[in-house]
Amino acid sequence: MIRALIEAATTALWLLGPQDSDTRVARALRLRHDELIHSLHLAKNYSTFAGTLGGEEYRAQERFVKAQITDLETVAADAKVPWSTVQKSLTPSAIANEGGAFVPELGGPLTYWYWSTASSLAHGEPSNLRGLSDMKLIGVDHRNRPVAHVEPSAVSIYRHLKVALQLISKAHQLWNDRARGHN
Repeated sequence: MIRALIEAATTALWLLGPQDSDTRVARALRLRHDELIHSLHLAKNYSTFAGTLGGEEYRAQERFVKAQITDLETVAADAKVPWSTVQKSLTPSAIANEGGAFVPELGGPLTYWYWSTASSLAHGEPSNLRGLSDMKLIGVDHRNRPVAHVEPSAVSIYRHLKVALQLISKAHQLWNDRARGHN
């Protein structure tokens, strides 16, 4: 859940943070293009796994998404955003880093670190589970090897939630600033 909070907040920061409205528009178009491409991949993978890739449902979804991409091309042209800019792929790690840069007390690299460790926990990666968890030796097994009880660190959870709150607060502030129409 913490990763989702950090991802949503850094995405909002990435979109709202730039002072220049043309940059914000280009980023919004870029994000939408990325979402559409992922939607197309999802439909193709699902249909492949379900054995229905040649079926009408997949073709209908493919037509729908391609029509959305065509509409996006029109919007980009109207906004004078080069299509090559819109097509640049995005990664959650880049968005975390670039979005976090709009929170000076955190910065991009530290925000990326919090996003990455939260992501590692979400995926159950052992390297961060040990580093972000509290372990307590509870005995030894039949081979005389130590056995530990591992649970998420309350301090780590607090720190991650504190960072998420900082990111959300800054995104909210930027939302209000941009809604005023000054930029």
